[in-house]
Amino acid sequence: MLVSCRPCYPLLSPMRQQFELREHNHRVAVEDSVYETLIDAARTAKKRETGGILIGRYVDGAAVIEIATSSPRDSKRGYDWFERGSDGLEATLKEHWDAPTRRYYVGEWHFHPAPDGSPSWQDANQMFQVAEDSRYDCTQPVLVIVSPHEETWLFRIFLVVDKSLHELAASKDPVRTT
Repeated sequence: MLVSCRPCYPLLSPMRQQFELREHNHRVAVEDSVYETLIDAARTAKKRETGGILIGRYVDGAAVIEIATSSPRDSKRGYDWFERGSDGLEATLKEHWDAPTRRYYVGEWHFHPAPDGSPSWQDANQMFQVAEDSRYDCTQPVLVIVSPHEETWLFRIFLVVDKSLHELAASKDPVRTT
């Protein structure tokens, strides 16, 4: 099930931004560098979908996304589909887990060439599977979808809560990220 918390205020240019799902008291913060990584990947992918994983941590109950990986080499993609591979992800996650500031898997990101950035049923199902798979240890994964929007980029942030995919709205409240 996809739940939208309209009115949502999608981010149209890269900057530090916090998102929230007030009725469930969930917050997500996205670091500036993540937007840059996603835009670079989208430009490189051109009209084909791509994606990767999101790495971060939780601070005061908020998911803080600090890293977006590039698409693993064994990923498969087309104009309207993407299957993320896993080549190199285990080593990447271990590196961030072992770092002085421990970071870990917090979700997935996708580039959709279509301008609305809506998650497909495959996207939603993937996130539900991640939430239920103990190997991920991530019961509320974040999904970031980036898509072209006129002359800029649209970022939509989703979170699995209670077996539903909820879209988060831009927040005016700061999230401490240190």
